[in-house]
Amino acid sequence: MSAGFADHTNLSSLLCGTGTDKSSALDFLAACTELDVAEIDHAKASSWLERAKRETDSLYKERAAETKNKKEYVVSGVFTSGPVVMLLHRTYDTYLLRILGHAAA
Repeated sequence: MSAGFADHTNLSSLLCGTGTDKSSALDFLAACTELDVAEIDHAKASSWLERAKRETDSLYKERAAETKNKKEYVVSGVFTSGPVVMLLHRTYDTYLLRILGHAAA
């Protein structure tokens, strides 16, 4: 995990990473979406994360088969809720959930 602060008080970015081979990867990333920020719809964020994981896994498999390179990099569609934007990145063996926005914590 890594975090960025806009003004020493409000977290402006959060990056959560986990291995693609971990059985608890989705649970860990889902915990990262449970931010304490007004206007975030946590149920929609959780649902989006499940779809984003399927999407990035599918894109990764397609791209890796196409290029015959296992070190591909793909990005999900964007999720926006209140002041927060989320993206899921997938590389060969890592998921990175990037959360950006005003007071994203």
